[in-house]
Amino acid sequence: MSQLLIDKLEIMRESIGPISIRSGCRCRSHNSSVGGKWRSAHITTDHSKCKAADIGVWSSKRRYDVVESAIAAGIRRIGPHKSFVHVDVAKKGDRSMWVY
Repeated sequence: MSQLLIDKLEIMRESIGPISIRSGCRCRSHNSSVGGKWRSAHITTDHSKCKAADIGVWSSKRRYDVVESAIAAGIRRIGPHKSFVHVDVAKKGDRSMWVY
């Protein structure tokens, strides 16, 4: 996992308490088996460290808190889902938010 992502997750943890990472680093094969994108920030290779994590959420308030803390931590790519919030530090353009 990239040090930048680890640092951002630690800032989030300090703000909202313990976080549960439901999905972090993946090899290409596993990423494909779970329906991940070919250029997913979750992928770890010999040349690149994982730059994404999916943080588990159990309520709309927790989802809001995770998104809010991610923004405060400087994470610029966020994807909320019913049961997790994707956060990543990949350099793929400017700020971006999408829903699953």
